[in-house]
Amino acid sequence: PEPTVEGFTTAVPGQLVDLIGQLHQEFAWYRAAAPFTSGIRITAKAIDLSRLMTPVVKADGTTSLTSKAVAILSSTPSPLLRQWTNHLGLEVVKPYQPKVALPPSVRVIQDVGGFYGKASVALRDLTTLLRRAANYLRETGAENPAVITHKVMREQVASKLGIPQERVLHFGNLRGSNAVRDADVLVVIGTPGMSPEEAYWGTCAAYRGQGSPPSKRMVMRWQAYGGWRDERGRGREIEALTFADQRVAEVYEAARRDELIQAIYRCRPHDRANDPDGRTALIVVLMTAMPVEGLRVDELRFSGNAAKAEEAIERLDETYARLSSGPAHVASRSFAEAAGTGIERAQEYLRSISAVRSPTCINEVIHVGDQAAETLEPPVPISLACTCVPCAANRGDRCNCGRFWKEPSGRWRCGNHDPKPPDPDASREESVIQGALNGQVAESTWST
Repeated sequence: PEPTVEGFTTAVPGQLVDLIGQLHQEFAWYRAAAPFTSGIRITAKAIDLSRLMTPVVKADGTTSLTSKAVAILSSTPSPLLRQWTNHLGLEVVKPYQPKVALPPSVRVIQDVGGFYGKASVALRDLTTLLRRAANYLRETGAENPAVITHKVMREQVASKLGIPQERVLHFGNLRGSNAVRDADVLVVIGTPGMSPEEAYWGTCAAYRGQGSPPSKRMVMRWQAYGGWRDERGRGREIEALTFADQRVAEVYEAARRDELIQAIYRCRPHDRANDPDGRTALIVVLMTAMPVEGLRVDELRFSGNAAKAEEAIERLDETYARLSSGPAHVASRSFAEAAGTGIERAQEYLRSISAVRSPTCINEVIHVGDQAAETLEPPVPISLACTCVPCAANRGDRCNCGRFWKEPSGRWRCGNHDPKPPDPDASREESVIQGALNGQVAESTWST
């Protein structure tokens, strides 16, 4: 219409134009009679459209980016950004993404007492959590502390910890900030991330028109804490909620992992060596049970349900050492009674000792060779009972010799010494996942 008031009042609404255009495009995919990912969602209240916003294609087939070089600078690029570049139809050069480890002058303490997601902290009393945070500030002798947490906690954190509000940043609004680069102690409280619905719908937009629609099914997967070992040389890992479909899982996991990495690097740890004021040491306290892939953890602290699980493992260790000199076979019921734990936890412990499969709650992390904790490539493990030479095919997704099998977490097992266990009961998995969706991830993972 003409650019007049009368013309705009009679024009077709822009949303309707978008809907018609997207329907027209997706109808062609539908007529191809092959599964495809749609960006249209019909609910009882509305019709939602989802797509990546790319430059408008002109009549000659070019866009504003045609014949131009585009530089994308991001240390934690989103999977959605990668798909956006693919949708442009431009030549994409190989990305430069070096693996960067924190310098030795940075000490990382991770308190795994809970996940403290945005939804859960909004509904709970934060007194105990903030008291622990204050204790860390006193313990580390912080002179110029800073905190990064959820936006809803910002004012309360500043008040309770006595930190100026401008030194309390929040997830989702911290990238590129230098406001706390001079901090000597950084406390990160909570687990950032997007909702499962956001991750799924964003994935539909990113992969629109490409292959079968992604699955909404969610699962619990093991994730390890890097670097730290107890006095017996054992690491720890925990079950965390994610998607079964790798496309959605990548988007969902990147949102929480990348934001935690961005939080740590607000203190610019690699600039400390050249700091004119001589500030070199930095202590980072992560108050979240979420493992950060590629991050070296110097000290793991157990609180809440995690502390109860650690106490149970200590009792199981002591009981097993006392009973191991007796009969070769230890009944799980009598073992549980002697250790003062539940029979399920005792059974899981005995399975881990016999290397049949991993424990349910806290799991040993076995590394072969002197591999850096920061590497993103998992080591090729062998079980405690297996002396077989690892299969050369273990680098891939399946074993060509057929003897080894792969756990959902990515760990390889020898079928001769570690028989593949049956799939867990579907009802138990569903109950754990439902509990996680209701904000009970910490309770379900550490106590199951």
